[in-house]
Amino acid sequence: LEEKARQREVERERNAVRQEQIRRRRKQVSERFEQQRIAHQEYLMQDFVSLIQLEVQQKEEIERDIERLDEVEQEHMHRIRQLQEEQRA
Repeated sequence: LEEKARQREVERERNAVRQEQIRRRRKQVSERFEQQRIAHQEYLMQDFVSLIQLEVQQKEEIERDIERLDEVEQEHMHRIRQLQEEQRA
């Protein structure tokens, strides 16, 4: 009877150790997943910021192109007026 009681106590201790190991492992996995989730969020945010920066640069380039085209158009309009005045004279 005493032997069985000792065996049960040993088995309870083993189970307690296993349960603690399982809890620790779950906590480690959970912490690692959280770190990965945070790292992924940071990556997505940086990717989003980079995308916005690229769009802003493209917009600025297009605006510069439009300004250059406006200047060329004004030069052409001026030249056309000059030619029209020369033809009238």
